[in-house]
Parts: sequence; C-alpha cells; structure tokens
Amino acid sequence: MPLDSTGQGYPVVLMAGGLGSRLLPLTESCPKPLLTIGRKPIIEILLETLIQQSFREFYISVNYKREMIESYCGDGSRWGARIQYVRETRQLGTAGALSLLPRDIERPMLVINADLLTDLDFRQMIRHHQASGSSATMGVREYCLTVPYGVVETNGSSYVGSVEKPVQPMLVNAGIYVLEPWTARQLAHDAPLGMPALFERLKRQGESLSVYPVTGQWLDIGTPESYAEANRAYGEVYT
Repeated sequence: MPLDSTGQGYPVVLMAGGLGSRLLPLTESCPKPLLTIGRKPIIEILLETLIQQSFREFYISVNYKREMIESYCGDGSRWGARIQYVRETRQLGTAGALSLLPRDIERPMLVINADLLTDLDFRQMIRHHQASGSSATMGVREYCLTVPYGVVETNGSSYVGSVEKPVQPMLVNAGIYVLEPWTARQLAHDAPLGMPALFERLKRQGESLSVYPVTGQWLDIGTPESYAEANRAYGEVYT
C-alpha cells in the first residue's frame, strides 16, 4: 500500500533493550534511552520527532532496566500514540528482538535504535523503500576517516607518490531500517541475531535490498564523548 503524506498506519519499532556498556557509569542506574539531552530523555525526543510525522503505532523492545522505560513511556497516550512493549528475557540483538513482535503486522516496519538524535524524514525513507521494491532498506550515513599520516604509494620498491593525511569517505550503518513484515516472521523465535546478519541472510536468499542516505542531523549517542557532544549541540533545544 503506498504511503500517504503521513506516517499513519506504519508501525515503528524502537530498539531500547541494550546495556549501554560504553556509557558506563552513566548507565549504571539509568538505561541509555532515558539519558537526557537538555531536560528530555533521548527516547522521548525520538518519539516526538516520529509523532510529528504522524506515526502513532510503536513497539519498544526492552530488556535492561525495562521497568524504568515502561514507567516513563507508559502506553503512549500522553503523546496521542499507542505503545506496546516487546520484552526480551536476554540480549537478542536488533534483529533477534523482531522475532518477538506480533505476527499480524502487515505493513512495512520502521526499525530505529533508540539512542539516536535525527531530523530524518522517516516517511520519505519508507517511500524510497516501497518504490525500490526492496525486502529491507538500511539507512546509511557518510563517515570520513582521516589517516593521521602521509600515505605513500609504491610500485615494488619504487616511490610513486604520497598524500598527506588523506580523508577516506565511507558509508556506515545509521541504525535506521525499513523492513517488510515477513522478514521478521521468518526469524527463529527468541534467538539472538544482529541486523547486519539479517541483511546478509536476506542477501544470500536473493532478496532485493536497498540503502537510504541519512543526511541532516544524526547523532549516535553511544559513548560519553558523543553524549557530551549531543548536550553541547542540542541541550538548549530540548528543555
């Protein structure tokens, strides 16, 4: 079914079950999605961004300190949305948690890591996914790696040339996906699986896969440094 001008009717799965180990000691007493940027938890900022685009149906995958996330987000009614919880009894990975979703989902699912700040138009990503005829679409972000040395090109023992501190652009996984619902239904129930492994499995099955460029605001809040950066850049916005 083609996407209209809103996100209504398309389910969103927020992956909020991780341990947040790289953010210790901040996550000793607080799950990563509830860490605040300014005065708002990351997951609330993400929910509000999605709700502004008319998404209303949410599944939140929870494990570590799940009671805190469920208590804060509730059933979603205070945002005019509906939230249901997918409760992992162990760490299942991004794709593995999808095996616990209800089996009656019929429309493409938007799957997002719940530790992101982004202003992406998620509706446009779904449109791209549907137009491409893909079974799964991965959001990708350009990342530039700077080599801190002069790189020397050689031919055997002969000097050819050198480039001082070259910058190598590459695309990295942005933690945002659109999946056809059958891709989750084929997963082994309650079995750990990462999202890259799911994409590789679908590729081996001969499925059509696509990528979608994530431009604009995008911050993966996975380390103390990136958390501090997010608060410096956006702390006054989310008050």
